[in-house]
Amino acid sequence: MHSPKRSAALAVLVLAAMTAVACPGDDPTPTPTEPPTPPTPVPVTLNEWSVAAPSPVGSGEVRFDVTNDGGAVHQLAVYRGGSLSGDSIDGGTLIARTGNIQAGGTDALQASLEPGSYWLVCPIPGHTASGMSVQLTVGS
Repeated sequence: MHSPKRSAALAVLVLAAMTAVACPGDDPTPTPTEPPTPPTPVPVTLNEWSVAAPSPVGSGEVRFDVTNDGGAVHQLAVYRGGSLSGDSIDGGTLIARTGNIQAGGTDALQASLEPGSYWLVCPIPGHTASGMSVQLTVGS
């Protein structure tokens, strides 16, 4: 059997805990947030021996929707800056790259782009040098 003092102390503890949980400033309702802005779609077409994409595009999150209209396997690599030199982009920074895209296939590649100049190339050896490159301008 519990003593009256012990029961009173227990009641005080329970009330204190309930008050701490139910403070008016601790509203458990989450504050609504802005939904994230969806990435801007940028269509890219790969073919023997070209890369086609609209330019300029806006900065921020973009989704490259890549279609391989060619008869060979291709890839897409996105470089920031640099200069085209044969099969490579000298001084450029690789931003993103797809894997192999089979003939007639598609892939999507998402990247965050700052204003500036970019290269879209097929990085498979021999493809960039054969003309599979295009410069992309990203505005603000």
